[in-house]
Amino acid sequence: RDRSPSRGLGDVYKRQGVNGGLSILVHGIRALMQQSPGLVCVKMDLSNAFNEVERAALVEAVMEAVRSHPELHDLLPFMTHTYTPETMAVVGATKDRLFQHNVHAGDVSQGGPQGNPLMGAAFCLAIHPFLKRLNERLQAGGGTAKADMDDAYAIGTPGEVFGATEEFLQGLRSIGLMANVAKFEVWSPVADLTDNQARLRLGIPLKDPGLPQGIAVAGAPVGDAAYQAEGATKLGDKVAGVIDKLTDTLGGSPHHLWVAARLSAQSKFDYYLQHIPPEHTAEGARRVDDALKRAMSACLKGCRHLDDALVMRRMRLPIRHAGGGMRSKADMRYAAYAGSLITAVAQFTT
Repeated sequence: RDRSPSRGLGDVYKRQGVNGGLSILVHGIRALMQQSPGLVCVKMDLSNAFNEVERAALVEAVMEAVRSHPELHDLLPFMTHTYTPETMAVVGATKDRLFQHNVHAGDVSQGGPQGNPLMGAAFCLAIHPFLKRLNERLQAGGGTAKADMDDAYAIGTPGEVFGATEEFLQGLRSIGLMANVAKFEVWSPVADLTDNQARLRLGIPLKDPGLPQGIAVAGAPVGDAAYQAEGATKLGDKVAGVIDKLTDTLGGSPHHLWVAARLSAQSKFDYYLQHIPPEHTAEGARRVDDALKRAMSACLKGCRHLDDALVMRRMRLPIRHAGGGMRSKADMRYAAYAGSLITAVAQFTT
């Protein structure tokens, strides 16, 4: 039985309490913007959200969840004992207290206590009423509002989305949350927002029109073709850099390098293969594959057999098929994206 306090948030939250939620979020926003290119997507940024939200709002949000689901009542003593008093905060590698002179008092009285397991659910519950109101307002014009923890996305018409966003931010201020408007991102496939008065009033910036246009949704680039291809290539470079660093570090121990590259490093690009259309991931996938080949060469001490197409094909096969387990990202990208998209589409209405 699901005993999570975040049950019932699936209407607007796509990480907390929703299976495959990030896939629904990424594919859903991309599909909506493709089908309704006149809409505008605003990605919001909250300043130090988990440390600034009022603790009273967190406790009240969980209490409200308990009223709806009495079986969660045993969470209340934990909330009372860990969220009501001031708590310590430690910083840096040495784990020093934030305010070392406060011997008899805590360091922080707002925000979630460090390491508290209920913080994610409590935060989502606290802002859920405001996010739900934002979603209802935008749906009237064919838009929506969704969130991934403290990253919120408002999608609506140019004449509605900024006013609705302003109302949402006002609600968040009532529980101690402030927006970092300078870090907001805005994207629309066709709408010209240069002279949009509501946007100007809020101070939300626009990107240089000469650059590729889009936004990052749950880490995946969503936008025009150039934006998605450029983002995928940068992400491929980042993952390739991790693999190369691993190769440099473990090159003298081929057994350790092979296991680390196969079981850990190579999968770091899979999320992006699942959430960026395959026509945009070719170059990023190639760069990851090249880094994996360099790792294999270090393991095999420069064995030239890797230049043989048949040998490389065997190395790319999964272990269960008597291969080396170093999967080709270029070969996987269509299947990875299709599998993720098909699974997410079935849940778009949720």
